[in-house]
Amino acid sequence: MTLAAILAGLAVFTGALVQGTVGYGMNLIAAPLLALVDPALVPVPLLVVALAHAVLSVVREREDTDWPGVRWAMLGRIPGTALGVLAVAVLAPGPFATVVGLAVLVCVVLSLVSWRPRPRPGPLLVAGIASGTFGTAASIGGPPLALLYQ
Repeated sequence: MTLAAILAGLAVFTGALVQGTVGYGMNLIAAPLLALVDPALVPVPLLVVALAHAVLSVVREREDTDWPGVRWAMLGRIPGTALGVLAVAVLAPGPFATVVGLAVLVCVVLSLVSWRPRPRPGPLLVAGIASGTFGTAASIGGPPLALLYQ
C-alpha cells in the first residue's frame, strides 16, 4: 500500500467521522485533502462514497426527513449538476481550485454570522442549485443545504 493510499484513506475516514458526528462535512474535509494527495480522487470517488452515505442516512432518518424540502432541493440540483459539469469542463485547475476554495470560505463565514434563512421553497431551490454545482464539481454539496437547515 502506498503512502498516497494511506493518506487518502485517512482523509476520507476523518471526513466520515465529522459527517457522522455533526451531520455534514465528509467531503468538505476529504475533498481538499484528496485533491492534494491526487487530484484524480476528486470528485468521482467521493461522489460514490457520498451517494452511499446519503442513501444510508435517508434509510436511517426517514421519519425525520423534510420530504417537501428534499423535493425543492433536488429540483435545484438538476440545473446545479449541469453547472458543476460546465465548471469542471471549462475552468482550468488553478481557477477551479480558487472558486472551490472561495465557496468553502463563504460557507464558513455564513455559518458564523447571524444570517438565518428559513428552509422554504425559494431558498431550498437556490441551495439545491449551489449544492448540485459544488457537489458535482468538487464533491462538496452539503454546506449550502446545511446552512439553510442549521
